[in-house]
Amino acid sequence: VKEFQGKDGTICSATAEEKTKQAPLPHCLSSLQKAASSKLGMSAQQVLDTAQKLYEKKLTTYPRTDCRYLPDEQYPEAANVLKALSSFSGLEKIAGNANPELKSFAWNTKKVTAHHAIAPTSEKPDGLSGKELELYLMIASAFCMQFYPPLRYEAQKTGLEIGGKRFEATGRKILDSGWTIIDQDEDDEEKSQQTLPVLEKGQTVKCSEIQIQKKKTTPPSRFTEGTLIEAMANVHRFVADADAKAQLKEAKGIGTEATRAKVLETLKERKYLAVEKKAIVSTPLGQEVIGLTPHELKDPITTAEWEARLEAIAAGREQLDVFLKEQCAILPGLLKAILGDSK
Repeated sequence: VKEFQGKDGTICSATAEEKTKQAPLPHCLSSLQKAASSKLGMSAQQVLDTAQKLYEKKLTTYPRTDCRYLPDEQYPEAANVLKALSSFSGLEKIAGNANPELKSFAWNTKKVTAHHAIAPTSEKPDGLSGKELELYLMIASAFCMQFYPPLRYEAQKTGLEIGGKRFEATGRKILDSGWTIIDQDEDDEEKSQQTLPVLEKGQTVKCSEIQIQKKKTTPPSRFTEGTLIEAMANVHRFVADADAKAQLKEAKGIGTEATRAKVLETLKERKYLAVEKKAIVSTPLGQEVIGLTPHELKDPITTAEWEARLEAIAAGREQLDVFLKEQCAILPGLLKAILGDSK
């Protein structure tokens, strides 16, 4: 601080690059569960049950989907859906200002799996309960964002040299808010970025103030139901082994879109997990069970290996009898830690 306070410096670099950020894709079940957990405080099972009710009322499409893309064949119908949404309270401006002639990269038949992303229909939503209405608005808003332009901004970066030391500053200047006028939930780090003044290379500036900030690291936040569902769907991110990572990504994680919420409910019913405010915490009983569980059964790599074997069986490269015999052979060893020497 003493060395640089009040000293002159020179701008050694100053760049401004125009960039864009596309709207988030429409929801699949796990992304909807994560968003509703964060914004509405809903459990994963509540989200699934509520989305199912909306589907049964023909207000939204099939909820148990792991896909966030929409088929090109349905794009011509989008204008009718937007028109219907614009007459619904809470969506007048969002849907009314949407441009049905815009086509986001969410429309891609090649990326649609068994079911496409969750989307609203042109049916008029009447008589919805509180949670049904909130979830419907979340699904409809994500759909409407596909008809807004991308966020355009100028990514700024400046290099400054003072006394032989180099400092760097980054900033961001919004050029066109695009879809963010609907959804302001951008990354906190991005939202907090400053806008830098116009500077030129070789320009002399004065270091009028310099500060030292003392901070401490914090542990990662506890899982919520939403973030835990997301982690289950993307468990490959937590695995170092390259082959297992690829297999888990192919298998799309632990469980399926339809079963993950039930897994969490079962763990809570058995008192292995508990909810504290929005956070999911392990109970002493759950910790004890995990402590007794053999490594193979709590390692996601085992899931990857079994998925590979089951795919080989489905393709006719392996025999189911062989796989089952292997499982029966290793079962006593896996249970020994819990059952002791009993048969």
